Amino acid sequence: MRPVLLHPDALETSVSAWDKALGAILVALLVFMPLTFGAVEAWSELVVVLGAATLSTLLLVRMAVEPTFRPARTWAYLPLVGILALGALQLANLPDSLATTLAPRNMAVRSELLADQAAQAALQGEAADVGNPISLAPYATAHDLRLALVFVAIFCTVAAVCQTSRLIKLLLAAVFIIGCVEASLALLQTLTLTKAIYWGAGPESGRVVTSGSFINYSHFSQFTNLSLGAGVALLLVRMLETQRSEFGERTPFDQLASWGTLNGWIMAGVVLCALAVLLSMSRNGAMSLFVAAAIVALLLFRSGGLSAKGWLLGMIPWCVLAVLFIAGFDTVYDRLASLEDGSHLESRVELTQGVLRAWRDMPVFGAGLGAHEYVFPMYDSATTPIVAAHADDDWAQLLEEFGTVGFLAVTSFIACIGWTLWRLMSRGRAAVAMAAYGLTLGFVATAIHALSDFGQHLPAVFSLTAVCSGLAVAVARLDRKRRPRSKGARSSEEPKVASRSRHLPANVHRGLAIGTLAVTLPVWWWAVRGAYAAHIGEAYWGVALHHEDLMQTSQLPPTDEDWVNLLTAAEGAVAADPLNPKYSFWLNDYRWQAMPRTQNEETGAWELPLETVPHIERIADGLAAGRTLAPTFGPPYALEGQLRLRWLSDSAGAELIKTAYRLSPYDPLTCLAAGELMGEEGDMEGAHTALLRAATLDGRYFADAVEIVAFGLGHPELIAELAGNDYRRLDAAARQLARDESLAETATALRERSRELLFARAAAGDATAYELAAAANFEIQADRKEEAVALYRRALGLNYGQVAWRIRMAELLVDLGRTDEAVDEARKCLRLKPKMARAENIVGKYGR
Repeated sequence: MRPVLLHPDALETSVSAWDKALGAILVALLVFMPLTFGAVEAWSELVVVLGAATLSTLLLVRMAVEPTFRPARTWAYLPLVGILALGALQLANLPDSLATTLAPRNMAVRSELLADQAAQAALQGEAADVGNPISLAPYATAHDLRLALVFVAIFCTVAAVCQTSRLIKLLLAAVFIIGCVEASLALLQTLTLTKAIYWGAGPESGRVVTSGSFINYSHFSQFTNLSLGAGVALLLVRMLETQRSEFGERTPFDQLASWGTLNGWIMAGVVLCALAVLLSMSRNGAMSLFVAAAIVALLLFRSGGLSAKGWLLGMIPWCVLAVLFIAGFDTVYDRLASLEDGSHLESRVELTQGVLRAWRDMPVFGAGLGAHEYVFPMYDSATTPIVAAHADDDWAQLLEEFGTVGFLAVTSFIACIGWTLWRLMSRGRAAVAMAAYGLTLGFVATAIHALSDFGQHLPAVFSLTAVCSGLAVAVARLDRKRRPRSKGARSSEEPKVASRSRHLPANVHRGLAIGTLAVTLPVWWWAVRGAYAAHIGEAYWGVALHHEDLMQTSQLPPTDEDWVNLLTAAEGAVAADPLNPKYSFWLNDYRWQAMPRTQNEETGAWELPLETVPHIERIADGLAAGRTLAPTFGPPYALEGQLRLRWLSDSAGAELIKTAYRLSPYDPLTCLAAGELMGEEGDMEGAHTALLRAATLDGRYFADAVEIVAFGLGHPELIAELAGNDYRRLDAAARQLARDESLAETATALRERSRELLFARAAAGDATAYELAAAANFEIQADRKEEAVALYRRALGLNYGQVAWRIRMAELLVDLGRTDEAVDEARKCLRLKPKMARAENIVGKYGR
């Protein structure tokens, strides 16, 4: 009987107090982030930044007080330093000459857009600014730079602390268990058909929640795929350790049973995670997992490093398919089949092309980290009123915001980790080196998914990426220690001298740790202070949005107290977070909305008291000051331009409106202002395009567009083109024009066109219940009661519970002398709505 080899964990020392403290903080962060919807809110980001700062500080203190503790050696540190340095460079106020040399297009855009303010400062004899940042959205750049610090802190902690096989496996298990819990939550929410995260404790959604605690199922898929990769890594390590320690006279069946007992829970967890990704309805998450699994399977086959028992891994996809056939194969198949819909792909490609246009305009250093939301509208060609904070392609957005230099820095880090994993898969000797295959699965799935998602911007997702990257470095370090020395290696003291020569003297090492700590503490203070300001600002802003919602949903006009509550909350947000360009804009917008005004009964124009002019000037000046926070943010230009042109008689307002239309051509309010201005300047074609775009982007502004075209520009003939073939808009426009007798003919033509379109739908058989009821109203107006009754019957056949339609039909039946039918319908009304006076009147008068 052959002797059993000593298990690798038995050769390792016990876990130190430092390891326990750092590991506990790290795992607590990894648990906290997915629980808080991915840590997307300002308060949760503050907790994450504080946690990362604590990890970084404790790690450096340990390096200073424990001479034998050394961080892992890897080239990956260099690109990380480069990423942080480039982010700081984008954020720093540089002399104009230096900034222009580094990023000429960025500075040209800034100078062009803020030329009026520079001229005003020169006229007033004010000193010029000390400098300007390269970033066109410094506030967003500061936010993303804080998150980059979090990534670096987590990566360095994992790479330095996980120095034993036991710690590596513990962290892999922790990541995998967190992923399994998240997958279980997603499956439970899917099975219970809930439409709110945590069954009502979290945000509500208009669809069944399939993404666990994440708001977006694509983010959930990236998180779960990384966790699944950690589970596969742990499974492969345990399999090889079991394989190497199985000696003696045990039968293959006993060995297989023992292996299943030890590792069956991991396989079950892997199946659970894969099933959750498939049922999340994330097509790209599922496809990226399929591709990554195929690549890793080929790498495992190429290595030939597993025994026949290792091919039991092939059971995992079969188990997933078996459960899927029971749980919802048709749903998943239909979702994946929708990939054939070319419109979805076309919109993604169109979006990516716009992002790449922005990169080509600012190719070297980019527009600034986080600047996509403020810069992209200039290059966007899609008609949508919503400008997302992120592109649906992390790689393209990286080029747009970080430029070629930043892209190379990030890809250099990825290359370092990729090379580390490749060497482990090709030359790894320690059992723990098998983890490289599982980590590769997670990385490949995430990298593919990043082509169509922005999940790596979420703290919960990129922190898991940082953990897996740190684990790759830690595994490589441990594998180097355990790799057997080559036959040509010399004995005696030479290897020991060579080994010691690779490390710095203890005093130098301690000095570097203390120096690094002295540098990082102020940096973390800056990061924590910024995160805290964002948290307080967001808390105030939430109150402001609450008051705005109350005002919009109220049946009564806003009172002075309502406006005071709203403005107080908005002012609190700006005071707490003064560099936020959105808070600055909306505060001034609210101030403008709160101005007292009256409507002229004859012209319909809004009028303001003369004494409000100084207040309007202050609002316009506030908007001008806010423009410096994000020069390419369009809405402040539009509102300031309207105030100056319409109320302060300043012709410079026209140029501001045109600038706003160039910066934000798909903002509905900007389109309205630009359309009105172009019409006044005689460009009716441009006015029609802008106003049509405003109405298309947001239907709530159709009435404003009609008002401008008919009463402001005097071209009511264009209204039919604005309304298109939408019978609702045609009818609404007709009612809007009815207040002016001179437009009665146009109103009649619009109403007739609306009727034709509506009746065409009714005749085609594809009209909704509400459309049929609307057609019935047209027939009533034309005194065609029989036709109206027929249409009401069809509408009630589709929507039986509409009491208002039924009682109106009963009244029409009375007018037609069909009292028996009228009584029958009235009694139905009383069953649906007891004590309904109109129904009781019909029953009492004509009933028997």
